[in-house]
Amino acid sequence: LYKGPFLPTDIDLLFAARRREMLKNGVLRMIIKAGRSLEQSGQWEKAAEYYMKGVETDEFAEVFYQRLMVCFRELGDDAEAVRTYRRCCGILRDNLGIEPSRQTEAIHASILQRDLLTAVQNNPFLRCLISRTNGSGQSKPLFKTRLASFRRYNRISSGK
Repeated sequence: LYKGPFLPTDIDLLFAARRREMLKNGVLRMIIKAGRSLEQSGQWEKAAEYYMKGVETDEFAEVFYQRLMVCFRELGDDAEAVRTYRRCCGILRDNLGIEPSRQTEAIHASILQRDLLTAVQNNPFLRCLISRTNGSGQSKPLFKTRLASFRRYNRISSGK
């Protein structure tokens, strides 16, 4: 449907620039609307395809990276979700000199937290590490403490 910018070689024509931006914004709105509809019906792969087109159309539109991360998370591809996060961070920092929004950071944190929960649930040794028994012999979870330590370590190791 979208083949690229309207009159891309006519950069000096004011009417062309306005029209080009208007058409691009219209396409981006349609991509978001279609992607959200696909998400609501559980068609995560198809929604991801739309959002990838959004990134191709406007690599600075953070919302497409956010939605891609959600799609990959729902598809169980956390590695691709984290790669998408890193790509977003690089684009924003290198080109605009800004950090990702809180919403992007929250989606990224939810992916990391889910990975940690999965690792703990599937590994008896890790389950033992994050819990201890209290005086009555009942297990007292240390998950929140360990998760906070994990998050601090990630911030320190990533330079934040």
